[in-house]
Amino acid sequence: MCRRTKTIGNILMALGAGLLLSMLIPRSFWTVLLAVVLIALGWLISQQSD
Repeated sequence: MCRRTKTIGNILMALGAGLLLSMLIPRSFWTVLLAVVLIALGWLISQQSD
């Protein structure tokens, strides 16, 4: 279970980072906010598994 939650956290962080990279010119505040939330959520989930 520990390894699974860390993997889920890493996937969420990767999705958030991908969104941020795709939005080099921010077109929408909500897209940037969603990317930041995904990165933060992924980081929290991966830290809980330790």
